[in-house]
Amino acid sequence: MELCNKNKSENMAMAICDALISIEGKVVELLVKPVGRQFDYVFYRQVQNLEAQRKDVLDSINAAKRNREEILVSVKNWIDKVNGFILEAKEFLEGGTNVNLKCFNGWFPDLVTRRRLGKEAKNKAEEAKELEKEGKFNNNISKPAPPLGIESIPSEQFVPYASRNSTMTSVMEALIDEKINIIGIHGIGGVGKTTFVKEIGKKEKSNKHFDEVVMAVVSQNPDIKNIQGQIASMLGFTRLTDQQSEIERASMLYARLKDVKKILAILDDVWAKLNLAAVGIPFGNDHQGCKIIITTRREQVCNSMGMERLRTKIVHLDVLSEKDSWDLFKKNVGDVVDSNVLTVVANEVCKECGGLPIALVTVGNAMKGKDDPTLWDEAARELRKSVPTNIEGVDQRVYKSLKLSYDYLQDEEAKACFLLCSLFPEDHNILIEDLVRYGMGLRVFKNVDTVHEARGRANKQDCIKMHDVVRDVAIDIGSKKYFVRAGCNLNDWPKIDSLDQYTGISLMRNQINLSQQLDYNFDCSPDPIRSPDAFNNQTCLRTLVLDRIKFGDTKYLGQLKTLEVLSLRCAFFSEAPNAIRELTNLRLLDMTESHHEFLIPAAMVLPLSHLEELYLFGTKYSRRIRDPDPAIEDADLAAEYPIEGPEDPDPAIEVAAALRSWPRLKVLTISIPDIAYISKDFVFPELESFIIFIGKSSSEVSVENYSPNYLVLGNLVGTMVYWSKWLKMVLKRATRLKIVDCSQFEYLINTEEWGISSQAQQLDLQLLFNLEELELSCLVTFKGICAASALTTSSWVCFPKLRSLKVGDCPSLSTVLLPFNLLQRLQHLEKLRVAECEKLEQVFDFGSEGEGMKLLSSLRDLYLIKLPRLKHILNCSSRQHVQLCNLRFMSVVSCDKLKYVFQPSIAQALHQLEVLWVIKCEEMEEIVAAKQNEGQQEEEERVFKSLKKLYLQDLPNLSGFCTGEDDCPFEWPSLEELTVENCPKMKTFAATTSGSTPKLKEVYSDESVIPLQGMDLNQFVQTHIISKPPKLSTINNAELLPKLSELANFITYLPSPNQEIFQRAPTNKIYVEHKILRNFFFK
Repeated sequence: MELCNKNKSENMAMAICDALISIEGKVVELLVKPVGRQFDYVFYRQVQNLEAQRKDVLDSINAAKRNREEILVSVKNWIDKVNGFILEAKEFLEGGTNVNLKCFNGWFPDLVTRRRLGKEAKNKAEEAKELEKEGKFNNNISKPAPPLGIESIPSEQFVPYASRNSTMTSVMEALIDEKINIIGIHGIGGVGKTTFVKEIGKKEKSNKHFDEVVMAVVSQNPDIKNIQGQIASMLGFTRLTDQQSEIERASMLYARLKDVKKILAILDDVWAKLNLAAVGIPFGNDHQGCKIIITTRREQVCNSMGMERLRTKIVHLDVLSEKDSWDLFKKNVGDVVDSNVLTVVANEVCKECGGLPIALVTVGNAMKGKDDPTLWDEAARELRKSVPTNIEGVDQRVYKSLKLSYDYLQDEEAKACFLLCSLFPEDHNILIEDLVRYGMGLRVFKNVDTVHEARGRANKQDCIKMHDVVRDVAIDIGSKKYFVRAGCNLNDWPKIDSLDQYTGISLMRNQINLSQQLDYNFDCSPDPIRSPDAFNNQTCLRTLVLDRIKFGDTKYLGQLKTLEVLSLRCAFFSEAPNAIRELTNLRLLDMTESHHEFLIPAAMVLPLSHLEELYLFGTKYSRRIRDPDPAIEDADLAAEYPIEGPEDPDPAIEVAAALRSWPRLKVLTISIPDIAYISKDFVFPELESFIIFIGKSSSEVSVENYSPNYLVLGNLVGTMVYWSKWLKMVLKRATRLKIVDCSQFEYLINTEEWGISSQAQQLDLQLLFNLEELELSCLVTFKGICAASALTTSSWVCFPKLRSLKVGDCPSLSTVLLPFNLLQRLQHLEKLRVAECEKLEQVFDFGSEGEGMKLLSSLRDLYLIKLPRLKHILNCSSRQHVQLCNLRFMSVVSCDKLKYVFQPSIAQALHQLEVLWVIKCEEMEEIVAAKQNEGQQEEEERVFKSLKKLYLQDLPNLSGFCTGEDDCPFEWPSLEELTVENCPKMKTFAATTSGSTPKLKEVYSDESVIPLQGMDLNQFVQTHIISKPPKLSTINNAELLPKLSELANFITYLPSPNQEIFQRAPTNKIYVEHKILRNFFFK
């Protein structure tokens, strides 16, 4: 009976449902359908778009931060608003799926709730649109980096000597005393005033007692513009230009400094009262918040700079105590003084330095490693001698110490170079190349036959700088040889009877009016050089530098018969400088990046039979052979838009043709726009150093971008790169080779194109013997480095010295870049960069015959970027086969087919790896693959023990760094930086890790910095990745409807056809009346 009643009730309910089903369908169509469209798909897509826009902005922010740029507040605020909105959107969407949207036991839709949710979704969609509009910054997300400030100024490591603690305290107290506005620190030269005030400035900047701390070197002959520039640079004030007058610059700097509430200005090496107003420094009543520290050798300067005696603090910086002196001396001389034989005499030498840091350091270095007691006794005697000196502010003990160091230089050549540095102005950056060229003229270098040999005597530094006290002593020592008035602000030619007694004259950086001596302007004014009488009868001049000069008539140059070095870099010639042909003793001619209105005829350089070095790289020609266009009246415009006759050969071709006339030529830089102009049989000179650019390319050409022995082939047709006889000679000596924008170029090494047979001469088989760097880029038809025929030539010698290989933008390159036969020859490869080769499937092929070989043992840096078909990186059976023992940096970006980066056996050999980037690899599952059967089991070692920085970003399928249970142990004792960004499927970090990260304090994850707070890496993944709600962009269709039980005409709910929804969801009832929707689910 009860069963019967129950059946009747169910039948009645079904009848009611059947009766109302047409009404329900209409209600759903009119009300539920638009609500669903807003509530689900459209809003979901808007949130996705907003997340993508946020990621683009964050990428731009990171790029700006790498350039030290400051992010705009509006951009930061937008990121905060978007973060909050997306969080709310996720909660809304998640909450919407859990709301009961049915009534009457689930038979009817709850239209009131659905209407409310739809209205709320609509409002949020409007908010999302507004945020999208606000986030269109058009790349304007940052402002220039703030100035580095005083903390960036390099200085000797400051040692807080006990004997100077009281002086430091006195100065620091004066800085916070409102009654004091100027502090003068005086002391003899070499006592350490500059180092002392730098440390004060850094302390004040750190303590934030002042809003700004600036520092400028004044020097003995102040250059007001230079001082203004130093201060402006530290303030990040970029509105000062060289074209402005000192008064204009002072006014602008004054206004800028007035804007700073509290500022400390340090003026170093002041010799006389400095007019602060002329510089633009507000002081006293003009700016109560400005305090000034000066350093000087003269105590009276401190008094003269102070506006009021009561508001001036004068501090004397004394020498070091005996104990501090010994500590500094021993630090520089080494443990040799610990010997019982030397202790007594070493103490005597230290005392003779008088507690002066410059003397202690100089003498200490001079005596370093010397264990002969007689040398120490001799040094002590020399330091005890009384030496007369008239150098103001330089103590006799400093002079004797520096003179002793000079005397202890190894040879006369070193002494001559030391004195040569004194010719340059104070605080000048002295280029090594300038020393070489001037030294050649002054015959400084002994036993050298060429300029190139002289350059080889120098070290690898680009420039050096002399301490002002050292320079003063050097000028005094060399005063009989050199007349030095560099940087003395002279307005007139020195009044001296004769300069003939000097072998070198230096008048650099002065304001001498040369109108009576020379009819030209050294500041590259619009007026060209005409005929300077000062060059008449110059029978001994060997070196002449006239860089950045605009020349008219150059006939006077022909009078300088003894000239050996002539530099005309960046000069402008309105006429061909034919007079150069008369300089038959010329050994070096530098016309780098000079500009000529007419061609350089070969006849101009042919007579220079002694020429050793010729620099023509980047030389420009207007080629105004025909009359200029009358429409261009302005001369400057005419130069900017030159008329070129198509019949005019390039001047570089004519110069190249003259090369055989210079048997001594060893150094050449030249740009040759067309290889076809040079005969195949042309005999190229035996060069020792060169930069040769052949062809034209979209790459920027600048001599600063290239190092010696560099050959560049650009924009040539493959059939023209035939490696002619002369080109083979150049290639044989090249250490760097770049091939770019060459069409129809398939292989770098092809025995058929090179004309090399199996019986080839040994010379031909060694063409690439000296190559250290190789770059191949923008080669549309490039198929590989070596053709198959070349790899089978066992006697072929290629790349034995190659250190760097770059391959980029080669769309036809496929299969393997470095096959085994080539890879085994790259024993010194240190850097490999492969980028944007869309068909490349394999970088290395280790073969099977190479067991026991140490392949890639020298590799330090590996970059693999945008290789969408790359399937694996290091696919080999044993780490005995591949030895990455020196790999320190590795970057894998946008390699979508990669499943993992390393095999376990390879990972165990990465003892030196410090930085690892893995970014935007769609199919990446693990960084280290789970251990498979890799043959013979080897002893397990700690993995990645040197890794300092690890970046895992945009890896949608990454499950962990290594998830294998039986893998080698992972430890992270050196890890300092970790980024885990957008890795939604990460389940663990490493199954076999101890998790200890003693140096790692925080993790950057999904635009947030998360403190570890005692967590290990696996705990971090559990807490902040697995437990975190997934991003909307990572939720697939099946996950959106995990509990779907009914569906009726909800066509707009479905973003794409995907039957996975119904394979995973427990769907019991599906009402499908719409024809399109029916076809969507049922076939």
